[in-house]
Amino acid sequence: MLLVIAAGNEGGVELSDKFTPIFHTYPALQSRLLFVGALDVLQDVATYSNLPGASCANDFIFAPAVARQGTSFATPLVAGSLALLKECFSTLDMVRIKQILLSTAAPLPSYTGKENIGRKQLDAFQAFMEAKKQTSKPKEETCAIM
Repeated sequence: MLLVIAAGNEGGVELSDKFTPIFHTYPALQSRLLFVGALDVLQDVATYSNLPGASCANDFIFAPAVARQGTSFATPLVAGSLALLKECFSTLDMVRIKQILLSTAAPLPSYTGKENIGRKQLDAFQAFMEAKKQTSKPKEETCAIM
């Protein structure tokens, strides 16, 4: 199981402040969480979106808030991408799929050449291609368009 969590809309609060004590108490929990921040229309971190902070940077991804503003609108894009990858590549466990999603995330344009920890955006197509490389071919009946 993997929990996909909206980072919150408090405007730059670092999740490390909230979650570091929990991670110290339950270290195995961190691999089962994925936090989602929101991007604005310019593909930059939305001013209202919370940020990862040091302890959450490796478990954080940004996605566009398509219909409306808010991390709760960006989070379903990430959760849906994870679900599609799991459906197509059922031999991969969710922690591995999370790692693929994070490793294929694209750097945010405004952070090019700068410290970019935890500042990457969802790239579902690249995640699919990487998962395809790591497994046998996807299930034909559910992934025919890929």
